[in-house]
Amino acid sequence: MACIFSKGLYSFPSFISLLSDTVPNTFLILLSVGSSFLVPVDFDKADTFAFKSKDAYNNGDVLTVLYSTTHSFDATIDPADWTDITSNFDISTGNNSGYGEEFIESQEYEFNGLSGVGYVAFRYIGGATLGITTSMQIDDIRIADADDNTCEVVTAAPQFSEVSFVNASTQKSESSVTYSLEVEINRSDANVDTTVDVVLTSDNADAIGGYTTQTVVFPAGSDTVQTASITITNNDVVNDNVVLTFELQNLVGGANAVIVADAKDFTLTISDDDTVATGSLMISEIADPNDDAGARFIELYNSSDEDIELEGWSLRRYTNDKAEFTSSSVVTLEAFTLAAGSTYVLSENQSAFEAAYTSVVADMYIGSGGVSGSNGDDNIELLNPAGEVIDVFGVPGEDGSGTCHEFEDGRAVRNSDVAGPSPVFDPSQWTIKADSSVSDCVENSPVNTTDGIFTPGSHNE
Repeated sequence: MACIFSKGLYSFPSFISLLSDTVPNTFLILLSVGSSFLVPVDFDKADTFAFKSKDAYNNGDVLTVLYSTTHSFDATIDPADWTDITSNFDISTGNNSGYGEEFIESQEYEFNGLSGVGYVAFRYIGGATLGITTSMQIDDIRIADADDNTCEVVTAAPQFSEVSFVNASTQKSESSVTYSLEVEINRSDANVDTTVDVVLTSDNADAIGGYTTQTVVFPAGSDTVQTASITITNNDVVNDNVVLTFELQNLVGGANAVIVADAKDFTLTISDDDTVATGSLMISEIADPNDDAGARFIELYNSSDEDIELEGWSLRRYTNDKAEFTSSSVVTLEAFTLAAGSTYVLSENQSAFEAAYTSVVADMYIGSGGVSGSNGDDNIELLNPAGEVIDVFGVPGEDGSGTCHEFEDGRAVRNSDVAGPSPVFDPSQWTIKADSSVSDCVENSPVNTTDGIFTPGSHNE
């Protein structure tokens, strides 16, 4: 007896499962819900057919077995083309909780008087909507030729198209410019194209140029890998890595095509390649004018030899002796390219500032209660877009009154020989005037806006 088809599937999860979430009344050997698996048969040679089954959670009969000599694989399944032969088999039953210990042999069915090429199919007729939710496993499908004394096992290829991502993930630098998401197909249909959408399912579409869903097409008969191209945006800003996820959806065409469940997602990590320029951004002047609290300001200075994109940088104030920063004081800088050797000024009150410093316009007005509204005894930090403290004036947790970081009714200006920021306060880097003196670090010399001492927008001039 020659084994025309012999499929021993029981090597989890390769055995075939028909489950209660299977679509009712569809021809399935469950590879994924909604897909079909048909066993090809050469009826000119095939004499017998058999299989094994095992049921679980049985609350009704769910399995039917059919054959067809007229069905075309590429065609839609028409029940009128199929003959029900279920009653000829012993099918596992009676296991009301878990699966039985052994698969049940179906007994052989003889194909009498059939010819040509056709198919055997299994149909699951249960489903939650019908109230029958029995689970069924099928194994050891065998089709044999009784006229041949040899029994060479021939394993038939699954008759369906599988679509998947070639890889599960990758990481690219934001300077990579472009990247191609590769999608592959196994067993493409000889006559019908297969299409699938590559959908971005995460946020951050702006990191790849505002991505919109792309459809890839596998021409009929072609197993060539297809691609969806994306453009990676280099924003020239120091920030965290960006993680993007894509999913294959909306599969159409092919040979009863399915998306491979464990290869339908792809993760792309875009790593930031921007660095803070040498020297970098620092706090260069802080003002608490003796004659006009509305004219307070903070000046930042780009001490590097490169432009700095300020978007994502932030400032925050620690009020008096608070060890935690005042949340309402936090200000995140707007998109602005600060040229090398240039300043950026923040102030609370536009009218007061511009009246006090008639030749200067602040770059950012932040309103009352912000980081620039210090009365001279607070502490201020500058953070880069990654949230790292780059520069600091004062000692968070210590009230500035009577210390080397008091500038009440006065001014603190960074000395011209200071090359860059420091995350630890160093009084020797500053010249400070206030309404009281602190030995060797603060001069008792209140400053008014009319004195011509404040220099917003012109550090080191």
